[in-house]
Amino acid sequence: DALPICYYGAIQMSTTNGSLKLFPLTDATASTTDFNAITTNKNWIGARYYEMVPVIVNGKQPYWLFLGWKGNNQKTTKKIIEVLSFEKGEPVFGKNIFETEKKSPLKNRVVFEYNKLNAMTLTVDSKVNMIVFDHLAPYDAKMTGNYEYYAGDASFDGYKLVWGKLSLIEDVELKNDPSPNDDFYGKPVKASTVITKIN
Repeated sequence: DALPICYYGAIQMSTTNGSLKLFPLTDATASTTDFNAITTNKNWIGARYYEMVPVIVNGKQPYWLFLGWKGNNQKTTKKIIEVLSFEKGEPVFGKNIFETEKKSPLKNRVVFEYNKLNAMTLTVDSKVNMIVFDHLAPYDAKMTGNYEYYAGDASFDGYKLVWGKLSLIEDVELKNDPSPNDDFYGKPVKASTVITKIN
């Protein structure tokens, strides 16, 4: 098995006296056994973040949602929805806000794992005002829980902010914006019709 991918980073903050405060991020993925644990910058579950969303609920202390790619091993890759907040001026990763199943305990973050040869959409869609992602499923029901056989099944789910928590919404209908190139992908036209138009 390949060595785990290790990430590096830092959080830089301004202070009231104008100096900068730096929090180095130490990737502790290799020693992490509970991916639902609340962590700090000293035992961060590292990822390459590509999208960030600030969240303010009822004027409370804001937090940030990060969407990231994690990589994993030779068979699977992972993506993550992470939460960053600050308590007493210190960074905290993870927050008890994800409703992944109805009437189940809330989770602190969401980690997706799937076959490395596949791609997975995980993005913020402003048109539906939620985080949307490919619904991952095994190729065969017998492979449930064996993530090297998981891939998108052509449907989409999402997380929507509802009463301070991110609730799972299944089967989200997503549509692309109209494009001037849409006519090229319309209903097929008989060759004789095209030739007649040219003449």
